[in-house]
Amino acid sequence: MPQFRPLEGVRILSFEAAASLPAATRALADLGADVVRVAERPGTYNQHLRLFDSTLINKQSIRLDLKEPRSLDLAKQLASVADVVCSNFRPSVMPRLGLDYETLRALKSDLIVLQLSGYGTPGPWQDFPAYGPSVEAAGGMNAKMGTANEPPLRVGGSVFADTLGGRYAALAICGALVQRDATGEGQYIDLSMYETIVSGVGDAVLRAARDGEAPARLGSRDELLAPQGIYPCLGDDEWVAITVATTSEWAALVDLIAAPSLADESYRDVEVRRRDHELIDGEITEWTSSRSKHEAAEALQARGIAAGPVLKSSEVASDEHHRARGFFQYVDHAQPLEGYGRHPHMTVPGRAEGFDRAALSDHNPDGSPAEQVLERWLGLSHQQIEALRAEGAVGELVPVLAADAPKPSWFGGRDAAREPEFARRLGLGERAAE
Repeated sequence: MPQFRPLEGVRILSFEAAASLPAATRALADLGADVVRVAERPGTYNQHLRLFDSTLINKQSIRLDLKEPRSLDLAKQLASVADVVCSNFRPSVMPRLGLDYETLRALKSDLIVLQLSGYGTPGPWQDFPAYGPSVEAAGGMNAKMGTANEPPLRVGGSVFADTLGGRYAALAICGALVQRDATGEGQYIDLSMYETIVSGVGDAVLRAARDGEAPARLGSRDELLAPQGIYPCLGDDEWVAITVATTSEWAALVDLIAAPSLADESYRDVEVRRRDHELIDGEITEWTSSRSKHEAAEALQARGIAAGPVLKSSEVASDEHHRARGFFQYVDHAQPLEGYGRHPHMTVPGRAEGFDRAALSDHNPDGSPAEQVLERWLGLSHQQIEALRAEGAVGELVPVLAADAPKPSWFGGRDAAREPEFARRLGLGERAAE
C-alpha cells in the first residue's frame, strides 16, 4: 500500500532547540514534510538533543552560524524556497538576527512563519525564559496534580508542555497550509506554550472563575465517578488502573471480587460510593494484590469494566497491542546505542485506511546531509557547497553521541547492553561489534 504522506512536497525550515518545536517538526516530517533543522553551533546539549525520544528522526540538519553574514544570507536563501519557517527561540531573537516576519515575508510573499515561545507575544511575560516544567506550573497544570494533602506535582518526568505545544504548532501549520491553498496568502502565527497548557486545564479555570476557588486535587480519583484509582498488584511496583462509571459496572465489580461488604444496595448510589471510597479501595486492593496487573486488567475488562495495566516505559515498546497496530517502527541507526544499531521509534498515532504508516529514516549522524539540503533546495553544485564550507558559511555538525547521555525513554532506565532478554523483547536484533 502507499504510505500516508499528505504533506509530501512541503518544505519546512526549522530554527529549533530544546523539545517543543522539535516535537512539532517531527510530527510534520512523519506526515511527509521535508524538514530541515538549522543547528547553530556545536555543543553537548545539541548533540544529545532529544535524540532519545526521536525528535530528530526523519529530519536533515545543516549547521549555520546565524551571527555570520554569509551564513545568515544562506539561511535567507533557504527561507525563500521554503513553505514554512518556524522557530522556538525567545521572541526577540529572530528579529535581532534579521529574520523577523517582515524580512522573511519580503523573501516569499506566501511564506508561513511560526514563532513558538513559552508565553507568546505581546504580554508582560513575552521575553521570559521558559522550559516545559515552568510553563506547566504557570499554566495551572501542576496545581491539579497530586492529592489535597501534598504539594502540587509534575506529570512524571516527561515534558508535557513541550509535547503539547509541539502538537499545537504542527496543527497550526497544517491549518495555515490549508488557508494558503484557499487564499494564496501566507501567515504569521505566534504560539504560546502557556496557552496550550491553560487550554488543557480549561474546566478548572472556568470553574474557579465561577466559584471563586480552585477545584481540590483528587489524585487518581474523580469528582463524579467512584470507585476510580490505581491499585497495587502482585510484584514490585506493579499496578492496575480501574474506573467504574455505571451502576451495572459496579455490580459487575462486586460480583468479580466477591466482597460481601460491598453488596449493600446503598452502594448502587455513586454518592455513597464516593463517601466510602477508602473502604471500597481496601476491598479492591485485597483482590488486585494477589494478581498480576495484566491478569487483573483482563478479568475486569471481561466484565465490561474500564481497566488498564500500568505499563512501565520499558514495557511499552514491546506491548503486543502496539505491535499489532504497527505503532513502533524499527530504524537502523548509523551509530549504535547501548550496543544496538536497531531501535524502535514511535510513528504518527492513528492509521489512515488504505495507507501504510510513513517509513521512518535515521537522524543525521554527521554533517554530510548539508550537501544534500543545499543541492536539493537551492540547486547548488558540489563545488559551490565546498566553497561555502571553505569560507565558514556552512559548519560541520557534531556527531550525535550516545556516550554519557541519558538512556532513551523507551528503555525506561533499563540497560539493553547488559540484559539480552530485555533487548530481545524490544526486537533490537544482534548486538553491534564493540
